[in-house]
Amino acid sequence: MNVDVAIVGAGPAGCSTALHLLALHPRARVAIFDRARLPREKPCGGAISRWGLSALDAIDATPAALGVAHVPVSAVRVRHGAHVNEHREDEPLGAVVERAVFDAALAREAVARGATLHEEHRLVALDGHTLAFDNGVQVQARAIVGADGTGSAVRRLAGFDEKGPRARLIVVETDAAPGEDVERGVLEFDLTCVDRGIDGYVWHFATTFAGKRCVSRGIFDWRGRRQGDGKELRTALLEALAARGVPASKLRFKPYSERVFATEGPVASGSLLLCGEAAALVDPVTGEGIAQAVVSGKLAAEELGRVLGSGAAIDPARYARSLESLRCYRHLRQSAALAPHVYGPRASVWASALARTRTAVDAGADWYVGRELGTRRKVEVGASFGWSLVRAALSSARSSDRL
Repeated sequence: MNVDVAIVGAGPAGCSTALHLLALHPRARVAIFDRARLPREKPCGGAISRWGLSALDAIDATPAALGVAHVPVSAVRVRHGAHVNEHREDEPLGAVVERAVFDAALAREAVARGATLHEEHRLVALDGHTLAFDNGVQVQARAIVGADGTGSAVRRLAGFDEKGPRARLIVVETDAAPGEDVERGVLEFDLTCVDRGIDGYVWHFATTFAGKRCVSRGIFDWRGRRQGDGKELRTALLEALAARGVPASKLRFKPYSERVFATEGPVASGSLLLCGEAAALVDPVTGEGIAQAVVSGKLAAEELGRVLGSGAAIDPARYARSLESLRCYRHLRQSAALAPHVYGPRASVWASALARTRTAVDAGADWYVGRELGTRRKVEVGASFGWSLVRAALSSARSSDRL
């Protein structure tokens, strides 16, 4: 098989690359390869921020445009123990989708616009411009895209660094608990679990699964600071479910991992480039990665379009600079710097302060949807958050004295 571009991975990063590239070069021979048959199960919270939806809208591939059931996000809620703060807007802050359905719809759209999809093709060897799959198929490609997620075979076979941190997660879909209104579309981040040493949060997202409204729940543990304990993670999630009145019997818990952004490293070579989670473009504080996957797919397509138009090789430095110019890339850098503090030894104090500070939650929601925070806003948020940190530290000290 001879193609212009071989994309390994049929998720949001790979399909975004294909859709953007075919918009630039409608006659390009674009082939997408995936190790599974779609729709395939993809454990994920499924939240896409507003700026991610805007990126999808630019290629007419939002969940609504694709006919995919989704829940518009109307509010972001932060909780730590008894302290709760919520940010709400009239316009959706994002949407929550069932990843298996959404990914399959994206792949179908890419095929409808000219790509070919090759399912059940597991990449086993990579040599220059040649890809070899476990079913004996060999492919010659002018350029190769690694969009195959956490355990990216392209990344590993191409010799890119594999030492970066990975977050550990568990997800489960349940019916709504008593008192929960799944129609409101709330993203809730419960930071209470940091009190027991978990480097992350428990989430409760209104969503759809198997055609009905329900709640995606799970636990995120950033492992950049410590390895964590899978058993303890499950125990913390079970405790959180019990606190919400969610019976744990007969639930199917699905563990998975994410390659989170930590340090900047190479994302391309002369014949291939990485995008999405294969390039570690996942927020280490929130675990968000779908929006980054879509946007990085656009930049990958622009670099590939230059290659197809000029006959030149991929320019790794040029592609890296284009990624670094993104606002979301600056967010990833900031998150990498914040993660050791947010989930560090004083995580309980940070979590308590955040849940007490409305201005910080409002700023966090603006950051989530991609708004730029000006200097004055940052100073205001810093001042109010600093005061909350002091109060939370004093409260923590008083609790320790009583013990």
